[in-house]
Amino acid sequence: MSRQLRAFYLMRHAEVEATYRQTFGGRIDMELSKRGQVRLLADFLQRCPFDSCFSSPMKRAVQTAAPCRGWTKSVLLSGLREVDFGRLGWSSLGRSAGKIRKKRPRLASSSRSQRHPQSRIHRTLRARIQEIWNILRHPENGSRIGVFGHGVVIRTLLALLLQMPARQMAAFEFCYASVIILRIRENRPEVQLSN
Repeated sequence: MSRQLRAFYLMRHAEVEATYRQTFGGRIDMELSKRGQVRLLADFLQRCPFDSCFSSPMKRAVQTAAPCRGWTKSVLLSGLREVDFGRLGWSSLGRSAGKIRKKRPRLASSSRSQRHPQSRIHRTLRARIQEIWNILRHPENGSRIGVFGHGVVIRTLLALLLQMPARQMAAFEFCYASVIILRIRENRPEVQLSN
């Protein structure tokens, strides 16, 4: 990667319709609420134009990234899509959170945890995000890159770049329409802003 300073603006999609709040949405292609977060984010984005903009192809991310279309190179990347939560899709967080806590595998390298389906999902997601990072960091994308995605995807990308265990990143809460500015110089990442 180049020695120049590069800034990656990692943004979670804006708030979804009330029907889907507190739900493991996963592959459900939901619309955004009318709350106006996209307008607030658009005001912020106008002050920091990107050289390139990448988005998950899911409606909620595409609608959040809409203010960037027309004034920057915009690309939909299927690798930025949300994780497929399988049976947990459509489940309420309140009802499912207990199940997840009880069944969450330890991320240790024991053969037992390696066979666990969630461990396999984590490895697959991490590999997918590594491929996405290879695309995002390409010099032709410029020095200011916008990335619109989903909470789990943003956490995994940050864990990869900051070389932190995914388990530690799970403690970070990324609210709807949140922005994290990650500056990288000489392959050293630094989180500049998180709202």
